[in-house]
Amino acid sequence: MGNCQSASGQQVDTRPNDTVASQQTRAANDEAIKRDKLKAAKAPQPLKSSLKKSSPQDNTPSPTTDNDSEEKTPVGLILNLTDNKPLDASDVTVFHNAKKEIQRIRKFAKEFLDNIEEPMDPKEKDEHDDKAVREALYDKQDFSSFKKISYDKTDAVRTMIYDAIKPNVLFEHDTKEEMLQIIDVFKPHTFSKGDCVISQGDEGSQFYVVESGELSIHVTVKGDSPEAEQSEVKVGDYSTGSAFGELALIFGSPRAATITATVDCKLWSIERMAYRSIMNQLRYEQHVEKNAFIRTCVVSDRRFTDIFDGSQIEDLTIATKVDTYEEG
Repeated sequence: MGNCQSASGQQVDTRPNDTVASQQTRAANDEAIKRDKLKAAKAPQPLKSSLKKSSPQDNTPSPTTDNDSEEKTPVGLILNLTDNKPLDASDVTVFHNAKKEIQRIRKFAKEFLDNIEEPMDPKEKDEHDDKAVREALYDKQDFSSFKKISYDKTDAVRTMIYDAIKPNVLFEHDTKEEMLQIIDVFKPHTFSKGDCVISQGDEGSQFYVVESGELSIHVTVKGDSPEAEQSEVKVGDYSTGSAFGELALIFGSPRAATITATVDCKLWSIERMAYRSIMNQLRYEQHVEKNAFIRTCVVSDRRFTDIFDGSQIEDLTIATKVDTYEEG
């Protein structure tokens, strides 16, 4: 069954109505499915301004409508070109209009391809990400602008600061050389009786060590009921050799207590930025030293650099731990 001519010469579809209807239904369903998939696709970033509404001087047709001045995503532009339009382009009956339609599609395709990045090979992406992490760990820019300022101290004061901070979890794994570099930048402070050194709730940036004097520790607590007034409770004292405020070296967390001088005091402190810069500098220098050493290592008459690639050498460098031993 197919098409035939009637007596009047017109084409007549002699196929059963149910066959024609089913074909039309399938075509409509296929088009709807394609449209739904297109709408569900994750839209990339908006394209450049050339996909916006055309300027008065630009005679090239734009895929956007005249009243749309906002940036369109690729999915939105595709929908604008195809939505509610027959796939056979039967609505285009004039050559000029057909040419404009092709120009729109070609222009959009070029702009779209110019604005998307080619997918990176999974292996290359992993190597790229690993390299970025390593560079972030040992980024020389973190401390390049830091200028170390050392403050004079007697040997007794240096020993006192060392003994005060070494047991702290922040410093217990640092080498002696690292500790001495950190102690160099501790700067002196004097407080008179009654002076407040730190206040509960304030954001801190300094870590303190007490050289002389005494300080009281008070914590403000709330009552059991919402109506109850706050009260200040003394929870302890600091004296020579005490250290407090170490969390300020990690992040700007609120102070957990108020510290007040009960007599005239002398303290030493280190700023968060100075601590971070010194540690980053020391870690970077150590990393460079380890990396240079690993590159000279030989196994079975072959250098590591002949066995491992640059990424693997970096991994070995990061994993290598330095231990020191005294004679005997």
